[in-house]
This record gives sequence, structure tokens and C-alpha cells, in this order.
Amino acid sequence: MVERYPNWRSAVAEPSQPDWLMIYHLHPDGGRGALLGTETGFDVRRDRPWYQQAIIQGGPRWNPIVQHGPSDYLTLTASQPVYDPTTGDLLGVFAVQTRLAYLSEILRQFNLSADSRILITDSAGTMIGISTDEKLYSAVSGTGLRKRFQQETLTTSQDGLIQALGEQIRTLEGPRPHQPRLANAGGKGALSQRNAYLTIDDTPLHL
Repeated sequence: MVERYPNWRSAVAEPSQPDWLMIYHLHPDGGRGALLGTETGFDVRRDRPWYQQAIIQGGPRWNPIVQHGPSDYLTLTASQPVYDPTTGDLLGVFAVQTRLAYLSEILRQFNLSADSRILITDSAGTMIGISTDEKLYSAVSGTGLRKRFQQETLTTSQDGLIQALGEQIRTLEGPRPHQPRLANAGGKGALSQRNAYLTIDDTPLHL
């Protein structure tokens, strides 16, 4: 396993010791530098759902939001198992992680009216990205690789418009359990807020 960090570090776990992470300085050209420290008791195969779920799926998939390494930020991860083309044996899992903060930065670049919002949520209404400056999560306990985070949802948002949207979605029955949609097959809907009639466009994202 190799993970890249913003300050040019590489965390490596050898196959013979999967729960022993060695953290190295990483040169700009990708070369490994000095050993900076170690983290023990952490096995990505056991402790990160993106690894486990990709194997269960047998193909590419989105995964639950997780902490990135020992940092204070969360990531959205797409992962895919890699198999030996001859024997079919599992070789490992390839994953691409995107910080939630990056998603919000992209959404903020759109030129929106005062009553417009763009947001990304999971099927339970937990916010993943938003076009406003609202902070979507915070660390509440734990240290190192085992921090616990509190994520904001539509109904706990500081934005009254988003709160109202969350309440409306909770009253709608979706086509599948735990996956509410907004109105019809096209994902279109409407919301009344502060005597204004606002339109909603709900678009599912697929990997």
C-alpha cells in the first residue's frame, strides 16, 4: 500500500507485515527518502472499507467516507480489485481518493444566484460537497489513524435552505429503501422556502 500526503510523504506496508506502516519522506520526483516514523496495528485490508467493499463487489465502486491516513480530513474513495489475469487470484485493490474539501472548492467556482446551491450527498443525506463555505465535518475523538468524525447532514446544515431541502426529502418515499429521490423519475422537484418557490434537480452519480 502506498498513500501520498500533501507534504510529500509515502506510507508503505510490506506484504509480510500489513499492519506495520512505514512513513517515508517523498522526494518531488517520487523517490523514497528518509524514514520518518512508523504506525502499528493498522491493516488497510481490515480497517478501511474501500478495500473490503471492492472485494465484495468484485468490481469498481464508491465507498463510505473515511479518514485519509492520520490526517484531519476525510476523503471520497473509488476502488477496484485487481486480479491475476491467468489465475484469477486477488493481487490487491486500487483506490483513488479525493478530499471532500476539493469537491467543495470545485462547486464554489460556479457562478450561482443568492438562492442557488449545489451539493453532493450520499443516499442518507450526509453532505459530501457544497457550493457554500459551510464546514461539512470535524474530528470529535481519537488520534492518529483512528480519529472519529462528525459529518453534517442536510437536516443539520447551518443553511436554512438546505435544512428545508433535507426535511422535504425525508418525507418522500424513494424507489429503493434508504435511497430517497425528490419527486419523479427525472429527479425534479420543488421547495417552498421563505415564501419563494424553488426548483430542485436531483441527479444520481454512478461509478
